[in-house]
Order: sequence, then C-alpha cells, then structure tokens
Amino acid sequence: MRETLRVVNDMRRAGVIGEYAIGGAIAASMWLEPFTTKDLDIFVELPLKSGLLSLSEIYGYLTGRGYKPRGQFIQIEGWDVEFLHPTSGLEREAIEQAASVTVQGVRNVRIMQPEHLVAICLQTGRTKDFQRITAFLEQKRVDLRKLRGVIGRFGLEQKWEEFLAKYPPTDNEPRNPDKERRREHRRNLPPGSKASLLEELRDVGESFRKARRSLR
Repeated sequence: MRETLRVVNDMRRAGVIGEYAIGGAIAASMWLEPFTTKDLDIFVELPLKSGLLSLSEIYGYLTGRGYKPRGQFIQIEGWDVEFLHPTSGLEREAIEQAASVTVQGVRNVRIMQPEHLVAICLQTGRTKDFQRITAFLEQKRVDLRKLRGVIGRFGLEQKWEEFLAKYPPTDNEPRNPDKERRREHRRNLPPGSKASLLEELRDVGESFRKARRSLR
C-alpha cells in the first residue's frame, strides 16, 4: 500500500487531484480491527466537462505512468483504486475534516474520521453498512458526542433512531479471553500501522478466491 499512497499524494502535489480522503472499507479498517478488502476508495472533487464529471485528467496522469484501468478501478501498485466524487454535504465534510496520518512511512495520508464513516453508512443504509456501524460501536471506535453532531448537521436523527431500534447495542462478555486480547491489540494499533495487516488479509483473501475458482 505504501507505493499506492505515494502515487496518490504525488497526484495531490501535482494538482491532478485536490484534497482527498480515503473512505469505504479501507478507512474503516484503519480504525477498526482490520478485515479483508481488496480495493481502495478515494473521495475527491472531480471536475465537470460538458456538464459531466470527468476522470480524464486522473486517468491520463496514471495511464501515462503505466497504470491500467480495470473496470471501475485503476490498478496502482497492486491495489484497485476507485476515485469517487462526493455526492452529499456529508461526504464533502468528511473530506474536509479527514485525519492526516502516516502510513508505512508515507506522510499526510488523509483518512475519513470514524464519525463520518458511521454517518455515511447510516445514510447509505445497506445491511453491510449497518454491520459496519455495529462494529464501530462494539469496538468503541467512535466518539458518540461527535457522531451526534454529524448526525444532527445532516438530518440523520430518524435513521439513527431506527438503527438503534433494529440493532440495539450489546455488551457480551468475550467467549475466548486470549482471542479477545489479540483482537484488542489489533484494534488498538494506530491507523497507519494497520496497512501491512490489510495487505496480508487482502492477499489471503485473493488466494482463497483463486483456489475456490480452480475447484469449479
């Protein structure tokens, strides 16, 4: 991930993209106990050309350096990267207030804050989004006071109440204390220290998918 993030920051310095923030599963994994994911979501304001959002400058810069598009993604140093335009005021605020961290020696990597990630999940409202919110709450990785502020600013109070009614918080004792201690250690790693774990999980997941395809 180190080289991928260097390329993204080089694009920012070169003016190819403006201020950005990593969102989605990678951002969540930076705050939570890491979990497997294979792509990197970069939220950034995209320019309009003839009334349409344009990725031409981004793709021109990257393909000129040998990186190849793959469906909705462009592969940069082994990671599938998708550049996403913010579609709401919430996502724009998440970019503006992103945390700046060091990841594998790459400084000033911008990652959405937990409170914005939870609010975006709440706004999107898919089952997997609710599962992610539950993970943030159970692992105590969100500041509830700040979260309520974000929810209030963007009119998500009713959705929050509906979520709490459907997924009430639990406080179960860990069934395996040793396993729970290991999980707590992984959760408590600073965001920038989780990138290697994310790469390992991605590679394991990819190996599993290849093995499963070979058995068909």
